[in-house]
Amino acid sequence: MAGVTVAGVGLDVRRLAAVDMHGSKGHRARAVVILGEFLFGATAGPLFGLFVVATGATLTWKVIGVLLLGIGLNYVPAARHALDLRAPGALAAELEGVDIKAELRRYSVLQFWVCVPFAVLVFDRRQRERAVQRDAGSATDGAVDEAGSADRSL
Repeated sequence: MAGVTVAGVGLDVRRLAAVDMHGSKGHRARAVVILGEFLFGATAGPLFGLFVVATGATLTWKVIGVLLLGIGLNYVPAARHALDLRAPGALAAELEGVDIKAELRRYSVLQFWVCVPFAVLVFDRRQRERAVQRDAGSATDGAVDEAGSADRSL
């Protein structure tokens, strides 16, 4: 799946999770550690952000809490994709035909989007919307009516 572009930058969140889980050698232990990182970030990050919002004595601390919440929430889609990629053969299928070294270099830079509050959520949401639109388009492209003729109105 091609990366979704926001302000000219493409980030495929599923590919990011897959490349990060695979690493340069594809060791299973790395995939487990990265999954743990994503799950920890997806739970502890938002909880810490909410804690800072709830206990912040000044507006500045409350804003910092919201920023931390946004950074923590960026791990949620990565964790969801990492959980999906645990299925037997899913990681290999996602990375089939991919130049791992090139993708590692690319995503080593793109992963810093995690530090921009809510950014990865936006990338993932747009990526999912495009997938739904693409799937809906392909489902209707070959639709056949009851008489057996193909619907070519699209």
